[in-house]
Amino acid sequence: MKKNWNWGLTKNAETLNGRIAMIGIFLLIFLEFIFNKSFLSFIKII
Repeated sequence: MKKNWNWGLTKNAETLNGRIAMIGIFLLIFLEFIFNKSFLSFIKII
Protein backbone atom coordinates (compact mmCIF):
# COMPACT_ATOMS: atom_id res chain seq x y z
CA MET A 1 0.00 0.00 0.00
CA LYS A 2 1.42 3.36 -1.04
CA LYS A 3 1.38 6.19 1.48
CA ASN A 4 0.41 9.68 0.41
CA TRP A 5 2.85 12.49 1.16
CA ASN A 6 1.62 14.88 3.85
CA TRP A 7 2.53 18.50 3.16
CA GLY A 8 3.76 20.85 5.85
CA LEU A 9 5.95 20.43 8.89
CA THR A 10 5.51 16.71 9.38
CA LYS A 11 7.93 14.12 10.70
CA ASN A 12 8.58 12.76 7.19
CA ALA A 13 9.34 16.23 5.82
CA GLU A 14 11.74 16.98 8.67
CA THR A 15 13.51 13.65 8.16
CA LEU A 16 13.92 14.36 4.45
CA ASN A 17 15.18 17.90 5.11
CA GLY A 18 17.69 16.59 7.64
CA ARG A 19 19.03 14.00 5.23
CA ILE A 20 19.39 16.54 2.43
CA ALA A 21 21.18 18.93 4.80
CA MET A 22 23.63 16.23 5.90
CA ILE A 23 24.39 15.35 2.27
CA GLY A 24 25.03 19.04 1.56
CA ILE A 25 27.38 19.39 4.53
CA PHE A 26 29.24 16.24 3.50
CA LEU A 27 29.63 17.53 -0.07
CA LEU A 28 30.88 20.88 1.21
CA ILE A 29 33.56 19.22 3.38
CA PHE A 30 34.46 16.85 0.54
CA LEU A 31 34.93 19.72 -1.94
CA GLU A 32 37.05 21.65 0.54
CA PHE A 33 39.24 18.58 0.98
CA ILE A 34 39.56 17.89 -2.77
CA PHE A 35 40.27 21.48 -3.89
CA ASN A 36 42.18 22.51 -0.73
CA LYS A 37 40.19 25.76 -0.58
CA SER A 38 37.50 27.03 1.74
CA PHE A 39 33.99 27.30 0.37
CA LEU A 40 34.01 31.11 0.45
CA SER A 41 37.26 31.33 -1.50
CA PHE A 42 35.98 28.69 -3.90
CA ILE A 43 33.00 30.87 -4.85
CA LYS A 44 35.26 33.98 -4.96
CA ILE A 45 33.87 35.81 -1.91
CA ILE A 46 37.21 35.82 -0.09
